[in-house]
Amino acid sequence: MPGIAAFAHLNWTNCFAAESDGAFDVGIVGMPFDLGVSYRPGQRFGPAAARTVSQRMGPSISYRVPKSTEKGDDVRLITIGGDHTIRKFLPSLRALHSVWGEVAVIHFDAHLDTRNPRQRGGGVNKYDKLTHGTLLHVAHEEGLLKKDSSIHVGVRALLFDETEDLRHDTECGFQTGMAADMDSVGVAAIVERIVERVGDNPAYVAIDIDVLDA
Repeated sequence: MPGIAAFAHLNWTNCFAAESDGAFDVGIVGMPFDLGVSYRPGQRFGPAAARTVSQRMGPSISYRVPKSTEKGDDVRLITIGGDHTIRKFLPSLRALHSVWGEVAVIHFDAHLDTRNPRQRGGGVNKYDKLTHGTLLHVAHEEGLLKKDSSIHVGVRALLFDETEDLRHDTECGFQTGMAADMDSVGVAAIVERIVERVGDNPAYVAIDIDVLDA
């Protein structure tokens, strides 16, 4: 039947409609946006590509999970981008903050994304300071992040000013895990670091595709 190509043949729901309340536990939301990229656009096609590939997932894969019945339980959100200016942080973190309050971020990325927008003469106004490299700085500035509970995994990119960038990253509440740690301490130790850092705080997991090059 023609119609909306839903992810993995799952039911499509208009999440803005009143009747959608309580209809699902996990929401998969496509964010086809790439106006914030520095070089090569095309990320706007990401959600459509993910949905297309997911059509190969057959009925043998079960999506049956117990629905939450406790009062106050809310929908878990999965977003598929889209570039990081919108997909990764501010809209999602702002929405989550309205429900959960401050959250920890588990950030899989080759870059820190906590760059101070005033570095190198930027950040002259609230629009100029918002880029895909400053998102976590802005999130920290807006009070969206749980203090000293967030962590980077897989960082390997060059820094403008290593001492200052890492100092500011710590100021934003992050512990930095480098890509080389995969070889030096191993995956199990990195998982242990994440668990210890985040604790019992509500967490938002962000994955930038460039971390896979690590």
